[in-house]
Parts: sequence; structure tokens; C-alpha cells
Amino acid sequence: METILKVTRENQQGLRVSLAREFAAELEREIGPVRMDSVVRRNRALQASGDIHCCASHDFCDANMVMHQAGVNLGLRDGWGLSCPECEDEADLCCDCQLERNLWNDAWQVAFWSDLWRTVDGK
Repeated sequence: METILKVTRENQQGLRVSLAREFAAELEREIGPVRMDSVVRRNRALQASGDIHCCASHDFCDANMVMHQAGVNLGLRDGWGLSCPECEDEADLCCDCQLERNLWNDAWQVAFWSDLWRTVDGK
């Protein structure tokens, strides 16, 4: 039987960097190294302009599916980060769904501000 990793308050912070790194790796598998470099350049431009809520990866793929797959690769449940059937109202998520949503957002922030762990243009 497969063991599913459950996001908890205790492991959430530790998982965010692992998930961010896996997201970057999965993104490169999805779009390739040339487009990854382009994503980093575009993200840097977004950061410089103060637009810190967008990611250029969406210009090349459905980055939400990439983040989902990154979590599955780490052992999170299929469907993690999405509301469970009991959470009909996005404004009132259950504790498990809220922890997963927080992890998703935190991992994205880590990846975004880490330039997806790529050196582009000497930086």
C-alpha cells in the first residue's frame, strides 16, 4: 500500500523548500531549459516592477498542474492543493485543505524569489 504524505502544521515549513525545488525541476521537464531561462528573466522583470503575484511560467504551460505534479512526486495525495469535496466554499476551507493551500502558496513564493535555482545571465 502506498504511503501518502499529509501536510501538517509540523511539517509544512519543512516541505515548502522541497516542494519549491521539485516544482522547479518539474517545470524544467515540462518546458525545457531554454524556456526556463526565459521564465527567470521575465520573473526578474516582474519583481523589478513590483508585480510579485504573477509568474511567467504560465506563459509556457499550466504551472498549476506542474505544482500539483511536484507535490504528487513528493508523496502528497493526488488532488492535493485543491479543495476536498467537503469544502464547498473557498472562503471556508477545512484545516487540511488550508494547510495544503498555504504550502502551495509558500512553495511558489520560495521558487519565485529563488529564480527557480537557475543561473541566468551570470546571476
